[in-house]
Amino acid sequence: MRKQFSPPPSPIISYLDLSLQLMLIFQILSTGLYFNGYFTNPLINKILLGEILALTAWLLFFWKAFAEKRLVLIWSPYYLPAFVLLVWAGIRSYTGPTPVAQDNFYIFALILSAFPLWVTEFRYARFRRLYIWGVFFAGLCFVIGGLRQLMLEEPRFDWSFFPAITLSKGEYERQTLGMFLGHNNAASAYIWITTIYAGYLWYSLRRSFFSALFGVFILCALTLIFYCGSRGVALMIPPSLLVIGVGLYLARFKKNKETKRNDHSQIVTPFWSRKAIVVGSVLIASLFILGLLISRAPLAQKQLVGVYNRFQTSTETLLSGTYPRVWLFSLVMVREKPLTGVGFSAWSYEYPYTQELWYTTYPQTKIGLPPINKFSEHAHNDYLQTWAELGIPGLLCMFWLLFIHARGIWKIFRSHPIPIPAIFAAAATVATLVHTTVAFPFHEAAASCLFLANLALVSWHVCDKKFVRTFDWLPQRATGPRGFMSAAALAVYIASAYPVYNYIVGDFGARQYKIYADYTRGMKDPATIHQYLERGYAYLLESTIYLPNIGPTYFTIGCETYGRAKRDGNEQLFLQGIDYLKRSLETYSYYDTYGHIGRAYRLVWELTQKPDYFEAAVTNFKNAVSIMPTFEEGWAQIGLLYAKNGQAMDALNLLAETELRFPGFIDRTIYQGALDMEAQGDLELSAMLFNIASTIKNVQIEKHFHETIAFYLRHDRPDMAVNMIAGSTENQTPESITKAVTYLLVNYLYQKKFEEAWQLTEELRKQETLQPIKEIWYFSGIVAWISGRPVDTLFCWEQALEKGMPREQLSGSYSVVNTLICTPHYLK
Repeated sequence: MRKQFSPPPSPIISYLDLSLQLMLIFQILSTGLYFNGYFTNPLINKILLGEILALTAWLLFFWKAFAEKRLVLIWSPYYLPAFVLLVWAGIRSYTGPTPVAQDNFYIFALILSAFPLWVTEFRYARFRRLYIWGVFFAGLCFVIGGLRQLMLEEPRFDWSFFPAITLSKGEYERQTLGMFLGHNNAASAYIWITTIYAGYLWYSLRRSFFSALFGVFILCALTLIFYCGSRGVALMIPPSLLVIGVGLYLARFKKNKETKRNDHSQIVTPFWSRKAIVVGSVLIASLFILGLLISRAPLAQKQLVGVYNRFQTSTETLLSGTYPRVWLFSLVMVREKPLTGVGFSAWSYEYPYTQELWYTTYPQTKIGLPPINKFSEHAHNDYLQTWAELGIPGLLCMFWLLFIHARGIWKIFRSHPIPIPAIFAAAATVATLVHTTVAFPFHEAAASCLFLANLALVSWHVCDKKFVRTFDWLPQRATGPRGFMSAAALAVYIASAYPVYNYIVGDFGARQYKIYADYTRGMKDPATIHQYLERGYAYLLESTIYLPNIGPTYFTIGCETYGRAKRDGNEQLFLQGIDYLKRSLETYSYYDTYGHIGRAYRLVWELTQKPDYFEAAVTNFKNAVSIMPTFEEGWAQIGLLYAKNGQAMDALNLLAETELRFPGFIDRTIYQGALDMEAQGDLELSAMLFNIASTIKNVQIEKHFHETIAFYLRHDRPDMAVNMIAGSTENQTPESITKAVTYLLVNYLYQKKFEEAWQLTEELRKQETLQPIKEIWYFSGIVAWISGRPVDTLFCWEQALEKGMPREQLSGSYSVVNTLICTPHYLK
């Protein structure tokens, strides 16, 4: 029988097919490697980039279908549960409490929609090879970037010809090896997935010299994973290695069985050959030498200390840390709405209120509060977060998907022969699914796009159905209808992509002009600086036109507007900034957002003295501290508001109670705030804070008292210093009062202001609370003597003797003073 050959595809179809495949690969590379230091939030832009590239892939897919006159999709068993989950998430996004859910659902749906394209395109062996090498290339870039961060003080780079990529800048210890993802945990998880595929390439080329290059890559990757110190990634490694080991063993077993070699020892021998032992020993020794060389770098040594400390964390600390807290509050959300959940993408909106309710109901709980200036946007367990947001339907869909995936891996292991790429893809998916129990990879663009591609590679190997829809109604040369459909697809694409384009351009412009302004500050050109800042602000506003709820945009604009209002003293600008900040509360009720609103209301109240602004400021600060009781600045701000409003006792009582709840609060917040305000030139506020710090009893009250006296003297207000000393007799010991008076008088005598020093002692002696202190009279006598008043010296020292001053301390001094009095000069 004569074999039938299908005609080769036309050049346009081949071009569109290749473009589609490259677009999918580019989605993996861009979401992984893109980290633009000029954007205000690169991680948000990664998500938008993944969405827009998925949309572009669909455009190319439909163009190819119209050109080919048929639509081909590979059927996957994952489609049905994923579709049910998508529909339910869409319903809960429109019925949830926050408007950001609708925008997030749109992004979620588009990124998820790329899954059928991955499954379909994986039918080409060329594309499978391209994907594996693309993932390895991304991992290679991560390893190079990680080694650069580990070895250099300033690892970031700035390519003028390609500014879309640079290394992240860590703000704290867990971000020092963030590479292109901004955090050690996410970066090390990504490296491990790419290491799995590097292992596949090493296995495929193990008889070639080039396999040594992949071995070096694996060693470097493991070294970086170790230095990243992620406990979650440590959980990923054993199950993925187990899947690879079992899969390769079964593949070899079936291959041996096919060649009639069923003896167990013969099956195992290739795995433990002399060559394998030698190569393994060399690799292990190389790993040890590589780690030794890297550990000699100062930054690596510092990172190593952090790794050891992280893995030696006590059980008690772990149980009172972030993970148990967010898991518990996720279960509280489930308990509140078990059937429907709190709403798609509403976890971060509901979490602060759940935390507020918990710490109000159980103030003595052992569940620890998050550190100040840290907040949780995710449950650190995507299964729990899905359950909390989508309720029982979401939980059932999740189990449905996991069951299908487990069955798919089982089919791969039972297939004959076992496809080796599928084993490593299955290991990558299992690693991500395990990591999901302690992290949130499905909320990160890089990890979620990579997981979908790995899942599609597993799915393709177990799919045996193909969905084909031909466009028979189109004539062979019907260029008009096909052109119209292609144009319609392009129009839909532009309409869907333009909001993302507008957001990214606006975000980029805002950050770029801010950088220009910072650069120009060194030239001392206020007009140009103002022009750049105005342009950046306009770009920032423009980015919210179509996607107002994406990321912290409103929060950023609100803070910027609030800063401009603070500089200009403009009431309307204050209110506009407050409005932006209130809009940001619709997406995430972060406690410090209430803090920013409270600060803005406080400033506009000080500007206008309108009582409504005072009440609004107090209310917002109370909201902040109810969510985060350890937000000490909030308590301090409420106390300041009371003090400035004439409610001094309310202020002191509130701050005293806060000091009892959080020992050291006065020193950490009030006293440090006084120093900061003095440095900023706000002397009135600084004086108020110094007075509060030296009035409320705390372990550092003596230090605060003396620093307050020094503050008044620095700013030439001895009268306030005297009042401060006079009002502190109940809170300060006599020794502390004496020390303050000594400092006060010595300061004047050192400057040879003898007359002013005498007047100061007179003021001190007039204070009823200071009159019983013998040292006041003794010092007054000394100052009187120095300023030429020996009679007053005798009087003051007589009073000091009556108050308890030892006579022997004054005996020598008396003789000198009596001699001076008897001279003709003083008798005149």
